[in-house]
Amino acid sequence: TPTLENTSRAVTPTIESSRASPVPGARQAETRAVPLSSRTRDREAERSERRARREERGRAPVPVVTEPAVEPVKAVEEEQPIEVVPEPAPAPVVVDEATRRREERRKERERKEAGKTKDKDVEKKQAHSKAIEAPAPAANKPESTIVEVVEPPTPPVDEATRRREERRRERERKEAEKMREKEAEKKQAQSKANEAPAPIINMSKSSRPSFQKNQFQGQFNSYQFLDELTTPFMSNNADTLKSSTFMELLDFSSRELKKLEDQVDNEISGLVDDIRSAETQHKSKLADLNDFLKNVSDQFQRLEGRVTSVGTTAIKIGQRLETIDRQKNRAEEAKDLIDYWMEFNSGEQGLVSPVFRDPSEITTAARLIQTLSTVSSELTVAGFEKATDGVQHKSSEIENKLLDDFQQAYQNNNVEKMKMNAQILVEFNGGSSCFSRYVFGSLAKLKPPTELAELVQYPLQFLEELRLYYNQIVDLCVKEFGSKNSVVVQVFPAPEKVIKIFLNWIFEDKIRNLIESTINNPDLHEQRYLEALSVLYRETKDLAKKLCDVSLSMTSKLDSVLNEHIQSIFTEYLVTYTDREHAYFSNLLRSEVGSWIAPVKAIMQQVKQKIKSAKKERVDPTATVTGGTGLLSDTLDDVRPTSSPEFVAAVDVARVDKLLDATDGVMARCMLLCDETDAPAHVQQLMTLWFKGFGYEYLDQLLNWSSDLLNLATTKPDATFLTVVGRVNLIVQKFLHHFHENIVPILSANPNVLPPIQLERKKLLSTLEASILKGLQKSVNSILIFVERILTNDQRKNDYKPKEDEPMPDLSTACKNVITFLKAQHREIVNSLDGKNLERFLNILGSNLYNTMLNHFRKFQVSTEGAFLITRDVRAYQDALHLFGSKKVDEQMDQLRLITTIFMLPAESLPQYLEEEGLKAIEEDVILEFVQKRADYKTNKIARLLHIVEK
Repeated sequence: TPTLENTSRAVTPTIESSRASPVPGARQAETRAVPLSSRTRDREAERSERRARREERGRAPVPVVTEPAVEPVKAVEEEQPIEVVPEPAPAPVVVDEATRRREERRKERERKEAGKTKDKDVEKKQAHSKAIEAPAPAANKPESTIVEVVEPPTPPVDEATRRREERRRERERKEAEKMREKEAEKKQAQSKANEAPAPIINMSKSSRPSFQKNQFQGQFNSYQFLDELTTPFMSNNADTLKSSTFMELLDFSSRELKKLEDQVDNEISGLVDDIRSAETQHKSKLADLNDFLKNVSDQFQRLEGRVTSVGTTAIKIGQRLETIDRQKNRAEEAKDLIDYWMEFNSGEQGLVSPVFRDPSEITTAARLIQTLSTVSSELTVAGFEKATDGVQHKSSEIENKLLDDFQQAYQNNNVEKMKMNAQILVEFNGGSSCFSRYVFGSLAKLKPPTELAELVQYPLQFLEELRLYYNQIVDLCVKEFGSKNSVVVQVFPAPEKVIKIFLNWIFEDKIRNLIESTINNPDLHEQRYLEALSVLYRETKDLAKKLCDVSLSMTSKLDSVLNEHIQSIFTEYLVTYTDREHAYFSNLLRSEVGSWIAPVKAIMQQVKQKIKSAKKERVDPTATVTGGTGLLSDTLDDVRPTSSPEFVAAVDVARVDKLLDATDGVMARCMLLCDETDAPAHVQQLMTLWFKGFGYEYLDQLLNWSSDLLNLATTKPDATFLTVVGRVNLIVQKFLHHFHENIVPILSANPNVLPPIQLERKKLLSTLEASILKGLQKSVNSILIFVERILTNDQRKNDYKPKEDEPMPDLSTACKNVITFLKAQHREIVNSLDGKNLERFLNILGSNLYNTMLNHFRKFQVSTEGAFLITRDVRAYQDALHLFGSKKVDEQMDQLRLITTIFMLPAESLPQYLEEEGLKAIEEDVILEFVQKRADYKTNKIARLLHIVEK
């Protein structure tokens, strides 16, 4: 049996020979046309160093898995292994195998990176020297030869840069040498640490694991790999299981995996070299193609220059030929014109030239006669009078013939013939006569309204008739030029001109005559004149907008042209509009408001006259002012409040609505017919008239007059003021809505106009509120006066101290009349006031009524029988005032009911009752005063019982 050293020596040549033998799929070094690079030499040196390290450690190298089995070691592997117990080596440092290998790979990578930097510099220098010294490559270079990339020579650098570069390279060289020295020292230390002989692999060749690259592709599981590796060596008998076996297995597997790793690294390096070679070839081909493309581009530029030169020469030749041909044609035309001119100047009756006698040559004849007309107008030499007259006569004859043919074609709806004649006439005289003939024929189809002037008195019928006529105009325009297939577009070469002429005749002839015949009537009422003017202006503006939409695709800036026509038609009416509108509105307010307040004014004059007479005669002036008799009857009808019919008619809301509608019409006309800059100022003037005529002279005057009646209505209740207040409030609400909806948007355009109008409005509202407050205070006083008079006249002295045999009514007569009056007055108040005004008014009125009733009940002695009647009266008063919805008044009436309860209780219960919580809010003097009104106050010695009160 050979020793381990002999075995290693025997196996090593075999491995070397197997490396030299061709392996399927491996790259052959002989196919390369260039020598090995420095990187390839470094890799070969690394492999040699690794083999030397394995031999030093005494481990036989294992052949590559893909190679066939090595024959020389077959006999050795089949024999029984000899167990040799290795002597322990005095290793200074104990490192496990995995850590050692990782450290070796890391150091190997660092060494390679340091070597790559140096190799690149060497390669660049070699390539640069070869590019300078080597001759140019032959054109027939074999395909197998690898093309080396030759970089362009580097530009010359200065001395300082060169020295810095040399120092930098020297530093890199020294650092690389230091790294190699450190690596060599580490390898020596590692080899000394591993001098101990490795144990003999205690496994047969058939049981050795083999590894392939495909085992590590995809998702690799290290635990599964170890399990599959160690399972074949597991024994059922745990006693025979030795750790050395697994150590040998793992050591063998580690070395095999290292070989596989080296194999993969070699393949990767080969692929990288192939990629670099292919990249170099690609760059070379791109450079060749770039040179070829540049050459082709230069040739094309030279060719383009030659073509341009030839083309320029050809253009010059063509221009010269065209000029010569034009001169020749002009000469021939001049000769023909001279012949035609001499023929006309001969004075013969019939022309000899067939162009003037043949109807089919009318186009040429029109062109020639137009040229001859131009010549005749410029030629002033004597002796050509016959030619001038003949040309003019022939020109009129040709024009009339063309117009007649055009008119006949138009009547027959022959579009093609119309188009032909129109083109000839356009060339003949610009086409003006043809345009006019066509426009007159089309507008003759319109049927203007004959009774429009009479319909001004009926606004709705007037508007309907006007719109029907304007719709006729729109329909005619749509038919004539509203589409690409219309007559104007198909016939005339310049349809825009025809459309403008058409619309010009519509506005300046048809519409102007219509407006003049409608509103130029001296007998027309001012209101109807203004309404008709605004309707005509508004509808004409709408018509212009519709016509712009119809012909938008045919003409440009048509809207400005039509607006000019409209301003031209309405200017004479718009100049005087503002003065006439202001005068009309002022007269309207004066007449309407004057007719409404005339009856009221007559009544107030009678009142003043009767008051003046009464002062002289010293009688009650109110006896016949409002229909009263001077005495208050006991019947219930006399205590119901009434309103003056004249005042009610004066504040008729329906008539005010009509006036507001008329005001809206005035404002709308002002905004429509005035300029945008002048409209706010005119509206301000109109609003000033409104505040004065409607606000102060109408609403405020009615409030003051109706409140004056309250001072005179002493014989009968009067609700005129409350009725007027209710209707004035409604009118003011409508006016404010009208003001914010219609007036403010108009005035907001001018910030200098709106603030004064707002201030004037606030001033008017403040004046009306002051008048209303003054009248409401008078209303409260008037109601209290009537209540006091009813209580005074209808409340008998012994109502609450009846006789024993006298029947007892449910309520006293005074109570019934007061309740009837208060309920009727409450209805008038609720119908006239609302919101906070109603709430405040009822609070004030209820509190005063409470004081009035409290003072009233102090006047009467109350017996035990009369206590029931006064309690029922107070209860009825409380129910009536509860309608006011005032919490304060309800609390006051509760106190009054507690006070009158004093009359119901027996004398001995009074001390205890007066101590109740409800009576503490009432003054003691008031309670004592009512206690003293008991009929049994002295007989039952109540004063002695109420000693606390007497104090």
